[in-house]
Order: sequence, then C-alpha cells, then structure tokens
Amino acid sequence: MKLRRMKSILVICLLISMLPMKVTYASEISGVFRPMTEYTMSTYQSLNISSSGLASGSVKVNGYPDIVKSISIYMYLEQYVNNSWQTVSSWSDSASSYTLTLSGSAQVSSGYKYRIKASYYVSNGTLTEHLTKYSEEKTY
Repeated sequence: MKLRRMKSILVICLLISMLPMKVTYASEISGVFRPMTEYTMSTYQSLNISSSGLASGSVKVNGYPDIVKSISIYMYLEQYVNNSWQTVSSWSDSASSYTLTLSGSAQVSSGYKYRIKASYYVSNGTLTEHLTKYSEEKTY
C-alpha cells in the first residue's frame, strides 16, 4: 500500500512539473530584496526629435553597486515603416562600472514614427543579465 501511494505521489509531481508556467521571481542578495532582476536597479530610455528632424536618444542603466562589475549598452534608433520597426542608426558603449549612460543623434525623415530600443547587458563578473527596453514612440 505504501509503494502504491509513493508511486501516485511521484506521478502527480511529474505531471505538475510538466505544466507550462510563467515564472516571475524576486531574490534576496546581500540582505536586500530585489524584485524581477538580479543585477539591474533601473533603466531610462528617452527620444526627442527637434523641429528640424534631429532625433536625440538617451538611455541609462543603474545596477546594484555591491553586485555589478560591468555594463554594456546597445542603443538603436528605430523607424516604423511597412508595418515593422527598422533600425536606422545605432550606438554602443561598455564600462567596468555599475552605471552607464549612452546618447546619440541622427537626422530623420518626416512622416514616420520613431522609438529608441535599448539592450542592456549587466554583469556581476560571472553571469550576465540581459534586458531590452523601449522609449515612447514619437512621430515626426
């Protein structure tokens, strides 16, 4: 009887482990509660387009000072054309720091929507966390 019960429990556990699940998590590192990301504290993405069509993008990432050893940022100026986003300019930078800001400018054509896409790579020296964030869309 005990063996049958044990087999039943094992089968139930196996079935539950096979269910699709979306996992979100929080962690406690160095005694500080950090929701959703292990190394990234905050990000910022902005896009401004002047009346003459100069698009200026700026992105920033802040990691946890006690954990983060290096950061890389890839920033893309994207244009919405033919029902999809296309990259029209890009910039990148890296630093051995827990915070990094990147800015760039490019001339854009009128009659389109634009946005900034930022890919952040935040590392503790061993593992790297990747986040992709977007600015608000602007029409010029």
